[in-house]
Parts: sequence; C-alpha cells; structure tokens
Amino acid sequence: MDSNVDISSLPLIHTELGVLPGIAMILVALFLGVVPTYQLYDKFNKGDLQPIHFLFLLFSVIGIVLFFSGLHHITRKTILYIDSTTVKMDVNSIYGHKTWSVPLKEYKGVLFHSRRETGSSTNKSTPYTLYILELHHENPDKQIQLYSSRSDSKLREVWENYCRKLNLPPLEKSDNEIVIRQFGNLD
Repeated sequence: MDSNVDISSLPLIHTELGVLPGIAMILVALFLGVVPTYQLYDKFNKGDLQPIHFLFLLFSVIGIVLFFSGLHHITRKTILYIDSTTVKMDVNSIYGHKTWSVPLKEYKGVLFHSRRETGSSTNKSTPYTLYILELHHENPDKQIQLYSSRSDSKLREVWENYCRKLNLPPLEKSDNEIVIRQFGNLD
C-alpha cells in the first residue's frame, strides 16, 4: 500500500484515521476470544472440565488484548501539522490524547531508505521492496513517514520536492550510517 503526505504547500495538515486495522483486529479478537471462552464455559457447565481445557484461557486473553488494541486503532485520529518552523503531532484515541511539537530545524533531513517486505505465514504474497521517505529526527518517536511506495519510479522527484519544501537536506542510509546527499546526486 502506497502512502503520501501531500506537501504541495505549507502549512500542511495531514489527518489519518486508523479504522481498517482496528476492524480487522476486533474481528480476529472476537474469533479468538469468544469461541474458546464459550467452549470453556460449556465444558464447565457440563462438568466435563479437564486441566487441558484451561489452554482455552490463553486464547481468551489473546482475544481480549487484540480487542482493546483494535478499539484503540478504530478510535485513533492522528493529525500532522508542518509549517516553515514547526512540526506538530496530535494523536487522539479512546485511551487519551498525546501531542508534541518540535522545531523543524531539529530534523536532520528527509531520509530515504528501503525495506524488503515478505508475506506472513498466513499471507503468501510475493516479496517486494518498500521505498520510504521520512522526516528524520534523532529521537525515533519524532520521525515521521512522509512517503512509501512499492515503486521507485518517481522517488527522486518526490524526495527532492520534500527537501525543497521543507528546506532540509536529502539523507540516505548507507552501511548503517546516515549520509547527507546533494540534490544532483540522488540517483
């Protein structure tokens, strides 16, 4: 899945809602939590409860954790605000409100890196490379993903655009080090 923070003009306000992952987590939670809990309850009522049946409790606990995590995702709203001097993140969910603000000059640049993605054990999709641009900060909690795509066809153009709009240098990971690049040398 490709994602892109539109930075055509500053200030920018980008909003993300976490509904789809939350719905999926709640559906899995209901399956993992309700079915084993019902079976445990049924065995208990019939007087046929064996020690091995307490393994059903493990699935019930996993279901409860997934349910509340899904609830967090469904109710989460993230607002990113960037202007010529400030980066601000505002995250609201059922579990509370977090906000932080950092001067734009504290960001080291726009970092390019790629990551090889493979399918999970249940999803046997074809492996692919994900190309990512992020607003890079020394504190990983303050890093902001600006762009991700499975294609690198317009990556240089997008990378240069983010750097120009934010007035930050292009950065690249090389041998686990971050290297500052020149605009003319982004290939």
